[in-house]
Amino acid sequence: MCAKAYFKKVGRKDIVLDELHKLPHLFTTLRNKLLRLRYPVTYQKTSESIRSCQIDYLVIGPTGIFVIEAKDWDDELFIQKLPHIETDKAGLVVYIKLTNHFAKYIPIYNIVATLRQVPFARYGRVRQPFAWQLTTYIYSLESCISKSETRKIRRLLS
Repeated sequence: MCAKAYFKKVGRKDIVLDELHKLPHLFTTLRNKLLRLRYPVTYQKTSESIRSCQIDYLVIGPTGIFVIEAKDWDDELFIQKLPHIETDKAGLVVYIKLTNHFAKYIPIYNIVATLRQVPFARYGRVRQPFAWQLTTYIYSLESCISKSETRKIRRLLS
């Protein structure tokens, strides 16, 4: 389905949430999540000190943790502000909050979900799908987190 047809079907405001509701019950979606660290850390790419982050959507499931920033910006604003940086910082905060609680690698995916056609921007490991591609992307990855680990992650990040 093309983006224009999808926008007509669903109001712009609810596109991301409606898409994430299509995920199976094994996935948990937290919305407008504020995470704080006990101590500030340095974000190496900008030498900025960070202690907290606000995440539009945090999805926890068997395929990983997804830090999702939803943007409905025009081309100029998107390039000027580059939301990938904030998303990458949020991914770092999530990583730090979980790092001491698991002996194995827990995949964290940083995503800028766009609601309109904007220029593709590369920034580290941040992905940039359209909002209506989120469910397919999240569900298509390999399962690597057990139900008990998913519950533990949910407790730590809630």
